Amino acid sequence: MLVELSQATSVKKLPENIQFEIKNGDLYITMTPKGLISNMQDDCAAFEGWAILIKYWLSQYINLVYVIFSPISRDDYSKAEYMHYQRFIYRLHIFVNTYKWARYISNYSLEGYSTKGFVLNTPGSDSDVKVASHKEAQFERALVDIKPPFLCINDHQLPVGVFDTKVESSKQIMNSGAIDLWGIDGNVLNIYELKIASNKKVGIITELFFYVNILNDLMKHRINYEKNREYDDIRSFSLLYDAYQKRKISNVKGVFLSPSLHPLFFGGYKRKELEKASIIIKLLDFINESERLKAENIRFTYQYQQEL
Repeated sequence: MLVELSQATSVKKLPENIQFEIKNGDLYITMTPKGLISNMQDDCAAFEGWAILIKYWLSQYINLVYVIFSPISRDDYSKAEYMHYQRFIYRLHIFVNTYKWARYISNYSLEGYSTKGFVLNTPGSDSDVKVASHKEAQFERALVDIKPPFLCINDHQLPVGVFDTKVESSKQIMNSGAIDLWGIDGNVLNIYELKIASNKKVGIITELFFYVNILNDLMKHRINYEKNREYDDIRSFSLLYDAYQKRKISNVKGVFLSPSLHPLFFGGYKRKELEKASIIIKLLDFINESERLKAENIRFTYQYQQEL
């Protein structure tokens, strides 16, 4: 498979701790234990990104994509590692229900998977994400301050830790994480996954896919905020909470926001910017070609953003 992928895109190497095989016209992606308990943006965990990009570039060779995994036991891993695994289960459930060409093989059954009882944390609540002083965080804050007219940005670092019925550490289901940037434009919730030029991981697809779907589930009240609780208006949260409470959001848009992306987004070729744009538009059309995404009014786009 790597030979065909390299011929199509000039990408020479696939990551370790995640396995790929094309057999009888289907792609099999086998998750290793490390991939199941790693951060979703890591190469070994980002099955959504690899599945989409490889399927797109090798469509003449691939009909269906199967994600293979063996369930793991909570007793064998740390709490943080097992929360990565539980987030993987949610992500896989979303993925196979999004694309008709996506399947999974496991002793674990997703039939009947439910988000009932899931609640999200909020800015300033338990397990809120601490804003780091690294370059991407500085980039986020600069964009919040500037609010470029071609972007719809209200604020940054919106936490999306998932808990069982109550936001407290003993009830945490999935790892804490945060949406880089977000903004509300009428009935549209815009979610941005921001990367600096040096960060070109395939995992940008996995991250944005997760954040868009978790917020879509929130706005449709399949996941909720805790009831009968007062929230502080930290990082413009009152605006988002009002939209959630009053069900104002009917469309969710996920935006890849970066000056550069993994070579598989552009086929690995050195091209003029206009030619690159035409390639990524076709890839975005492929990502958005889903009855579920259309029914849920979810759409993914790309926005070039030069570092500030």
